[in-house]
Amino acid sequence: MAGVKALEGQCFFDIAIQECGVVEAAFDLAKNNNRPVTDNLVAGEFIETVEPLRKQISDYYKNNNIKPATGFSSFDTPVETVEEGISIWAINIDFIVQ
Repeated sequence: MAGVKALEGQCFFDIAIQECGVVEAAFDLAKNNNRPVTDNLVAGEFIETVEPLRKQISDYYKNNNIKPATGFSSFDTPVETVEEGISIWAINIDFIVQ
């Protein structure tokens, strides 16, 4: 059976575009792998693929070594959250009264 190893940050939708040429194939990929389409994939795990639906697009990805990975990885830095709002602001510092 044909398949591919998942990369860090890849999901079924990324692999669908990469291997099948259309995002809609993610549902078939998940079904063939007995998983929900929203499951987090682990880097290095084998994902059984399906026949490309848009071979021209999947060939383009393969020929140009494009491997989308739209999820967060362990290398991503967390986004800092800044507390905002009237209960946080100081008058004439953050909140100017005119």
